[in-house]
Amino acid sequence: MRHDNIVLMSGFGDSGEVLKPSGRQISNLVYIMMEYVPGGLLFDLCQTMGAMGENGGRFFISQLLDAVDYMH
Repeated sequence: MRHDNIVLMSGFGDSGEVLKPSGRQISNLVYIMMEYVPGGLLFDLCQTMGAMGENGGRFFISQLLDAVDYMH
């Protein structure tokens, strides 16, 4: 899907591995590879800003609905 409000998925699998700082290795992890998008998460923005007001909420919900409409 190619849309401004949808992050591209470039791959996925179920054989991911992570090496923890303690040296412990975790194997067979399910993963999704996605394009890098700068700016952080909407959740983090909400935590930092607190209430964003009606205009801010309208801005984000409009983008979300546009993406959902495209996917549908």
